[in-house]
Amino acid sequence: MERTAITALPAGEQQIKFAYPAITPANPTLLQPLASHNTPAYKSAQLFRRGVNLADYLEAPKAVFNRDISFCPEDFTQMGKEGFDHVRVPVG
Repeated sequence: MERTAITALPAGEQQIKFAYPAITPANPTLLQPLASHNTPAYKSAQLFRRGVNLADYLEAPKAVFNRDISFCPEDFTQMGKEGFDHVRVPVG
């Protein structure tokens, strides 16, 4: 089975289309049910229920939004008011 990915680009830029085969590992790991909900990882995950990812927004070319992208503390306050409990901000 072959999968196709198409990237969305701003108007005037060339569209790139590429295909790649679907791969299934020879020995996929079997998923097991959780033995306990009383683990640090499980408890921590309960704190992160609804998040927002700013990666694509911050990395978009200036031409997409016709301005530079920036955030102020009030933007993060508003995200909290909208119900988001965490924000992913790309670093690097």
